Amino acid sequence: MPINDVTLGTNSITIDVPGDYLVGFMVLLQSTTGDFGLTLGVQINGAFSEPSLVTATVITADFETISYSSIVTLAAGNVLTLAVSSATGGSLLFGPETSANLHAILLG
Repeated sequence: MPINDVTLGTNSITIDVPGDYLVGFMVLLQSTTGDFGLTLGVQINGAFSEPSLVTATVITADFETISYSSIVTLAAGNVLTLAVSSATGGSLLFGPETSANLHAILLG
């Protein structure tokens, strides 16, 4: 797919054209320290500011694929990053091959 209307960074996507975007992510991971809760989602300008792009789950020792997407309105200059956090802590192992991805598609 061609890259238009966004600028790709090493670990981010910067929105060049304001509008409604289909934003989503996929991660493949497992816990290496027992079950624990984590929050994962898309941060906009360094914060989990769009609730429709954030999910909470309990990660286990089994590899799990978590994917999430939503249509959101973004402004030019917004920087999107994929982030994982946990209040209780633990260690994660990301899957082989494509273990995570983030996408933003301008609609309309």
